[in-house]
Amino acid sequence: MDSSEISRITSSSKPNYAKLSDLLAHIIKVCGIAPDTYYILGSYAIRKEREHEGRPITDLDVAMRPDQFDKLRPLAAKGVGRIDDGYKGGSGVVTPQYAITIVGKYEIEIFSTPDTIGIPINEFSRNAVNAKKGFQKDENGHLVFKPQTLLNWKRRMGRPKNAANIAILEKKLKGGSKKRKVSRRKKTRRS
Repeated sequence: MDSSEISRITSSSKPNYAKLSDLLAHIIKVCGIAPDTYYILGSYAIRKEREHEGRPITDLDVAMRPDQFDKLRPLAAKGVGRIDDGYKGGSGVVTPQYAITIVGKYEIEIFSTPDTIGIPINEFSRNAVNAKKGFQKDENGHLVFKPQTLLNWKRRMGRPKNAANIAILEKKLKGGSKKRKVSRRKKTRRS
């Protein structure tokens, strides 16, 4: 990885979530990982709302196809990040995990996950979410859960620490559904 590019990204005036997205984009480019073969899990879909609340995103969790994940191995072999082939996540599934911490405060964890396997259940696999059109893309073209998908995921995870994020999502989705439709009736002149 290009240390001058890493320095440029981390010293920019962008918010944390944008730096993390840029760092992931750099890793993707350096390793030659194909687009749309990975997606960002977790609260990234509400990154702006969290930043506004003073709870910035400080890490990214990414699910990636195993064939693409293997492209991270040369990077780890050079001492950039580490791979744990026996990582056991919260879902109980043992999967290879690549983790990198940059400048001590930006962490990216990438999990080797087939398209048909989801965390915590297959309802959130890449194939299942894609079939429901549950992804959107961020500024760098990374796939990320849409707010409704993230709300469903957070509820399914059932972790007490997700309560604040669930409240943000419910408010965001409720606000989005109350947009009034503007009538486009043609005005007629009175004679």
